[in-house]
Amino acid sequence: MFRKYYFLLAFLLVSHVGYSLSKDEDKENTVTISGDMTLEKYQTFEITISQKKITAVIFKNCFGGNSLAGLRFAQAIKNNSINTIASGPVISACAFAYLGGLVRHIDSSNKDNVIQLHGAFDAASGQPVGSIKNQEFLNIYSRLIGFKFMKTTEDIILNTKKPYEGIYFVRTTVDDRLQDLTLYCNGDTEPDFKKCRKLEGITFETEGITTK
Repeated sequence: MFRKYYFLLAFLLVSHVGYSLSKDEDKENTVTISGDMTLEKYQTFEITISQKKITAVIFKNCFGGNSLAGLRFAQAIKNNSINTIASGPVISACAFAYLGGLVRHIDSSNKDNVIQLHGAFDAASGQPVGSIKNQEFLNIYSRLIGFKFMKTTEDIILNTKKPYEGIYFVRTTVDDRLQDLTLYCNGDTEPDFKKCRKLEGITFETEGITTK
């Protein structure tokens, strides 16, 4: 399932799919964020919320990017009491941005939804920034957003060493029934959820990924 998401990621980055008003909900007060997370998109979003009331942000096929942009999105969303919706894969910086939502839920019309959280990587070298810098980010995030991760999730974020490594919150539809999984993938290969370790006791609800 996940392999198709990374194929889609490559397509999105090449074609610069990104910031737009939501076609899914077709509401003037809804914004959709897709593709890569950048400071330029945040600046556009900042202008938008200064000009009119935005009540919901949909993160749709959003594959991460600049961690500072993710933090700023989360802070602006929280400060303006905006609800957030996750649709499809919502990865890394996009996931951190999504968690700023007043009310957070998963797109029920999408059959496969994945939220991935992991530590940061240096933009120039591609190397993991390490636990100290990840902890600094989490401390700032907690102070500004008021969101605190459970210990298992925090440890995974702090100690991320590989791009595909992380904690994956998966909501999929099988035979018209919702199925939720929380998994740790070690990043040795592109994620194969059948080979990832199931994390007992951590759910969308207990971690605060969803509020309803």
